Amino acid sequence: MKNPELEKFLLDVLPKDEFRKKFKERLKNAKDDYWQIMSEIRAIYIFDKILEIPVADIEVKTVGQKDVDFVAVHGGEKVYVEVKGFRPIDKTTAKKGGWIGSDEEKIDRALRRSRDKFLEGSYNITVIADENTIRLSLFMNLLTDLEKTPETYLSDPDNAKISAVIILGGMYDEQQYKFKIWHNDNSQKPLSNSLKEIFAKRE
Repeated sequence: MKNPELEKFLLDVLPKDEFRKKFKERLKNAKDDYWQIMSEIRAIYIFDKILEIPVADIEVKTVGQKDVDFVAVHGGEKVYVEVKGFRPIDKTTAKKGGWIGSDEEKIDRALRRSRDKFLEGSYNITVIADENTIRLSLFMNLLTDLEKTPETYLSDPDNAKISAVIILGGMYDEQQYKFKIWHNDNSQKPLSNSLKEIFAKRE
């Protein structure tokens, strides 16, 4: 089910007309990926408007023919961001925990699907958007924080290019623009102290 009101708001607040044109076209032709596209726009809104880290470009080529969803700029350096969204296929599947399994599996899969898109030695952030509105979203699972689940996966050497992982709030009015962030201080390029301060103030 689409959300025309939210769609209009997010399109209107995009920082560039060229972004708006591209996303309008994608949304018009969207099928199963509608909420993935919406989550990409939502992440751009959070970076550009809430965190005030300007988003410079979208669909940016990185490794080979791969690209990341968008690039923001802070202190003259690029921050590469890849958004991975998950949603249940139907209510029956969702009641069993979502279509890809547990919250831990969602985090692991998002990191595995994003890491090969990132450049070596850059600021790289994986954003996880859980669009499950039937069960509690990943954002609301306190055990994800208490058990430090994201840090467990970030410590894997295969995720060394990832500077941080962000989990967005669920698709509810009071959560849509909230987030939690976990830093990977052992990454090839950990987020700078100034970036960490920005996220800490808004988290």
